[in-house]
Amino acid sequence: MGGAAMRHSRPGAGLALAALLGAGVATGPAGADGLLDMWPDPQPPFNSYDTVFPNWVQFPAAAFELWVQDDITDVTCTDGPIAGVTILNYGTATGGAAGDLTNVYFAVECGSTNTAMYTLTFAGNWNIGGPLYPAWTWAGSVPWVADPCALPATGCYCFPSFFIYADLGACPTDGATVQMGPAWDPLGLSTGITDECDYGAPWSSMPDENIKTIHNRARKPRALARG
Repeated sequence: MGGAAMRHSRPGAGLALAALLGAGVATGPAGADGLLDMWPDPQPPFNSYDTVFPNWVQFPAAAFELWVQDDITDVTCTDGPIAGVTILNYGTATGGAAGDLTNVYFAVECGSTNTAMYTLTFAGNWNIGGPLYPAWTWAGSVPWVADPCALPATGCYCFPSFFIYADLGACPTDGATVQMGPAWDPLGLSTGITDECDYGAPWSSMPDENIKTIHNRARKPRALARG
Protein backbone atom coordinates (compact mmCIF):
# COMPACT_ATOMS: atom_id res chain seq x y z
CA MET A 1 0.00 0.00 0.00
CA GLY A 2 1.33 3.45 -0.81
CA GLY A 3 0.45 7.02 -1.64
CA ALA A 4 0.18 10.24 0.30
CA ALA A 5 -3.56 10.71 0.20
CA MET A 6 -4.50 8.01 2.70
CA ARG A 7 -3.14 8.86 6.13
CA HIS A 8 -3.85 8.46 9.82
CA SER A 9 -6.70 10.61 11.05
CA ARG A 10 -7.15 12.12 14.44
CA PRO A 11 -8.20 9.25 16.76
CA GLY A 12 -11.34 10.05 18.66
CA ALA A 13 -12.69 12.40 16.02
CA GLY A 14 -15.80 10.26 15.86
CA LEU A 15 -16.39 10.84 19.58
CA ALA A 16 -17.71 14.28 18.74
CA LEU A 17 -20.95 12.75 17.45
CA ALA A 18 -22.91 13.19 20.65
CA ALA A 19 -21.63 16.70 21.17
CA LEU A 20 -22.54 17.70 17.63
CA LEU A 21 -26.08 16.42 17.92
CA GLY A 22 -26.51 17.86 21.38
CA ALA A 23 -25.44 21.29 20.24
CA GLY A 24 -28.09 21.26 17.52
CA VAL A 25 -25.71 22.84 15.05
CA ALA A 26 -27.30 21.13 12.08
CA THR A 27 -30.17 23.60 12.27
CA GLY A 28 -28.22 26.84 12.33
CA PRO A 29 -25.27 28.65 10.76
CA ALA A 30 -22.43 27.53 13.03
CA GLY A 31 -18.88 27.41 11.74
CA ALA A 32 -17.61 24.01 10.65
CA ASP A 33 -15.15 21.82 8.93
CA GLY A 34 -13.46 18.75 10.49
CA LEU A 35 -14.51 15.49 8.85
CA LEU A 36 -16.24 13.06 11.22
CA ASP A 37 -17.62 10.26 9.06
CA MET A 38 -19.35 9.39 5.78
CA TRP A 39 -21.80 6.84 4.39
CA PRO A 40 -23.41 5.83 1.06
CA ASP A 41 -26.09 8.23 -0.17
CA PRO A 42 -27.97 6.46 -3.01
CA GLN A 43 -29.53 9.00 -5.38
CA PRO A 44 -30.13 9.51 -9.12
CA PRO A 45 -28.29 9.28 -11.40
CA PHE A 46 -25.79 7.25 -9.36
CA ASN A 47 -28.28 4.51 -8.51
CA SER A 48 -30.39 4.76 -11.68
CA TYR A 49 -28.65 1.94 -13.57
CA ASP A 50 -26.65 -1.21 -12.88
CA THR A 51 -24.91 -1.77 -16.23
CA VAL A 52 -22.03 0.20 -17.76
CA PHE A 53 -20.55 -0.01 -21.25
CA PRO A 54 -17.19 0.50 -23.04
CA ASN A 55 -15.97 4.06 -23.58
CA TRP A 56 -18.31 5.61 -21.02
CA VAL A 57 -16.70 8.84 -19.82
CA GLN A 58 -17.20 10.30 -16.35
CA PHE A 59 -20.17 8.09 -15.62
CA PRO A 60 -21.72 8.55 -12.14
CA ALA A 61 -20.14 5.72 -10.15
CA ALA A 62 -21.02 6.34 -6.48
CA ALA A 63 -22.56 8.93 -4.16
CA PHE A 64 -21.73 9.48 -0.49
CA GLU A 65 -22.63 11.93 2.24
CA LEU A 66 -19.89 13.48 4.37
CA TRP A 67 -20.41 14.62 7.93
CA VAL A 68 -18.34 17.61 9.04
CA GLN A 69 -17.94 18.98 12.53
CA ASP A 70 -18.98 22.43 13.74
CA ASP A 71 -16.59 24.97 15.25
CA ILE A 72 -18.46 24.90 18.57
CA THR A 73 -17.39 21.31 19.12
CA ASP A 74 -13.75 21.84 18.10
CA VAL A 75 -12.46 25.41 18.08
CA THR A 76 -9.06 24.19 16.82
CA CYS A 77 -10.48 23.34 13.39
CA THR A 78 -12.38 26.33 12.03
CA ASP A 79 -11.40 25.67 8.41
CA GLY A 80 -10.56 22.15 7.23
CA PRO A 81 -10.35 21.86 3.44
CA ILE A 82 -10.30 18.32 2.06
CA ALA A 83 -6.62 17.50 1.63
CA GLY A 84 -6.39 13.85 0.59
CA VAL A 85 -8.59 11.31 -1.18
CA THR A 86 -8.05 7.59 -1.77
CA ILE A 87 -10.71 5.70 -3.72
CA LEU A 88 -10.85 1.93 -4.21
CA ASN A 89 -12.84 -0.29 -6.51
CA TYR A 90 -14.22 -3.01 -4.24
CA GLY A 91 -15.60 -4.79 -7.30
CA THR A 92 -13.70 -6.95 -9.79
CA ALA A 93 -12.98 -4.36 -12.51
CA THR A 94 -9.30 -3.55 -12.88
CA GLY A 95 -7.75 -0.09 -12.90
CA GLY A 96 -5.17 1.95 -14.76
CA ALA A 97 -4.56 2.99 -18.36
CA ALA A 98 -4.66 -0.63 -19.56
CA GLY A 99 -7.40 -1.70 -17.14
CA ASP A 100 -11.18 -1.60 -17.13
CA LEU A 101 -11.46 1.69 -15.20
CA THR A 102 -9.05 4.10 -16.87
CA ASN A 103 -9.77 7.27 -14.86
CA VAL A 104 -11.50 8.17 -11.60
CA TYR A 105 -12.76 11.59 -10.46
CA PHE A 106 -14.49 13.15 -7.46
CA ALA A 107 -16.54 16.27 -6.80
CA VAL A 108 -17.99 17.89 -3.67
CA GLU A 109 -21.29 19.75 -3.32
CA CYS A 110 -22.58 21.74 -0.36
CA GLY A 111 -24.56 24.93 -0.86
CA SER A 112 -22.16 27.47 -2.33
CA THR A 113 -19.45 24.80 -2.63
CA ASN A 114 -19.96 23.05 -5.95
CA THR A 115 -16.59 21.91 -7.23
CA ALA A 116 -15.45 20.82 -10.63
CA MET A 117 -14.30 17.21 -11.02
CA TYR A 118 -10.89 16.47 -9.54
CA THR A 119 -8.88 13.76 -11.30
CA LEU A 120 -7.25 11.09 -9.15
CA THR A 121 -4.04 9.21 -10.03
CA PHE A 122 -3.99 5.44 -10.35
CA ALA A 123 -1.74 4.09 -7.59
CA GLY A 124 -1.74 0.38 -8.41
CA ASN A 125 -3.37 -2.44 -6.49
CA TRP A 126 -3.34 -2.04 -2.72
CA ASN A 127 -3.42 -4.84 -0.18
CA ILE A 128 -5.79 -3.65 2.54
CA GLY A 129 -6.69 -6.27 5.11
CA GLY A 130 -5.90 -9.11 2.68
CA PRO A 131 -7.70 -8.45 -0.66
CA LEU A 132 -6.11 -6.43 -3.44
CA TYR A 133 -8.05 -3.40 -4.65
CA PRO A 134 -7.29 -0.97 -7.50
CA ALA A 135 -6.58 2.37 -5.83
CA TRP A 136 -6.62 5.99 -6.98
CA THR A 137 -5.22 8.86 -4.93
CA TRP A 138 -5.34 12.64 -4.88
CA ALA A 139 -3.67 15.26 -2.68
CA GLY A 140 -4.31 19.01 -2.65
CA SER A 141 -6.88 21.37 -1.16
CA VAL A 142 -10.64 21.59 -1.67
CA PRO A 143 -11.68 24.68 0.30
CA TRP A 144 -15.23 25.30 1.46
CA VAL A 145 -16.66 28.34 -0.33
CA ALA A 146 -18.99 28.88 2.63
CA ASP A 147 -19.56 27.26 6.01
CA PRO A 148 -20.78 23.67 5.41
CA CYS A 149 -22.93 23.86 8.55
CA ALA A 150 -24.78 26.95 7.37
CA LEU A 151 -28.34 26.93 6.03
CA PRO A 152 -28.84 25.46 2.52
CA ALA A 153 -28.55 28.85 0.79
CA THR A 154 -24.78 28.64 1.32
CA GLY A 155 -24.20 25.43 3.33
CA CYS A 156 -25.76 22.00 3.79
CA TYR A 157 -26.39 21.52 7.52
CA CYS A 158 -22.93 19.87 7.95
CA PHE A 159 -23.64 17.10 5.40
CA PRO A 160 -21.82 17.72 2.08
CA SER A 161 -22.21 15.37 -0.89
CA PHE A 162 -19.18 13.49 -2.18
CA PHE A 163 -19.55 12.12 -5.72
CA ILE A 164 -17.32 9.63 -7.57
CA TYR A 165 -17.16 9.37 -11.37
CA ALA A 166 -15.15 7.08 -13.64
CA ASP A 167 -14.16 6.31 -17.24
CA LEU A 168 -14.40 2.87 -18.82
CA GLY A 169 -11.82 1.76 -21.34
CA ALA A 170 -12.50 0.77 -24.93
CA CYS A 171 -12.46 -2.96 -24.21
CA PRO A 172 -13.21 -3.59 -20.52
CA THR A 173 -13.80 -7.06 -19.08
CA ASP A 174 -17.34 -8.28 -19.66
CA GLY A 175 -19.03 -9.11 -16.38
CA ALA A 176 -16.52 -7.28 -14.19
CA THR A 177 -18.08 -5.15 -11.47
CA VAL A 178 -17.72 -1.54 -10.38
CA GLN A 179 -18.28 -0.88 -6.67
CA MET A 180 -16.33 2.21 -5.70
CA GLY A 181 -15.80 3.78 -2.33
CA PRO A 182 -13.30 5.49 -0.02
CA ALA A 183 -10.43 3.48 1.35
CA TRP A 184 -10.32 2.27 4.95
CA ASP A 185 -7.38 0.47 6.51
CA PRO A 186 -8.54 -1.37 9.68
CA LEU A 187 -4.97 -2.26 10.61
CA GLY A 188 -3.48 1.21 10.38
CA LEU A 189 -6.74 3.03 11.24
CA SER A 190 -6.25 5.13 8.11
CA THR A 191 -9.16 6.80 6.35
CA GLY A 192 -9.58 7.40 2.64
CA ILE A 193 -10.60 11.05 2.92
CA THR A 194 -8.71 13.48 5.14
CA ASP A 195 -8.75 17.21 5.77
CA GLU A 196 -6.15 19.77 6.77
CA CYS A 197 -7.08 19.40 10.46
CA ASP A 198 -6.14 15.68 10.32
CA TYR A 199 -9.72 14.55 10.65
CA GLY A 200 -10.91 11.84 8.28
CA ALA A 201 -13.60 9.48 7.08
CA PRO A 202 -14.86 6.78 6.90
CA TRP A 203 -14.29 4.72 10.04
CA SER A 204 -15.26 1.39 8.48
CA SER A 205 -15.27 -0.21 5.04
CA MET A 206 -17.72 1.81 2.94
CA PRO A 207 -18.21 0.53 -0.64
CA ASP A 208 -21.05 1.86 -2.75
CA GLU A 209 -24.33 -0.03 -2.34
CA ASN A 210 -25.21 0.06 -6.07
CA ILE A 211 -22.97 -2.44 -7.88
CA LYS A 212 -22.57 -1.85 -11.62
CA THR A 213 -21.68 -4.62 -14.09
CA ILE A 214 -19.67 -4.07 -17.27
CA HIS A 215 -21.35 -5.24 -20.46
CA ASN A 216 -18.95 -5.77 -23.36
CA ARG A 217 -19.87 -8.35 -25.98
CA ALA A 218 -16.41 -8.15 -27.55
CA ARG A 219 -14.90 -9.58 -24.34
CA LYS A 220 -17.45 -12.38 -23.81
CA PRO A 221 -15.81 -15.82 -23.65
CA ARG A 222 -16.58 -17.85 -26.76
CA ALA A 223 -17.94 -21.37 -26.46
CA LEU A 224 -15.95 -24.17 -28.07
CA ALA A 225 -17.44 -25.44 -31.31
CA ARG A 226 -18.87 -28.93 -31.15
CA GLY A 227 -16.95 -31.51 -33.10
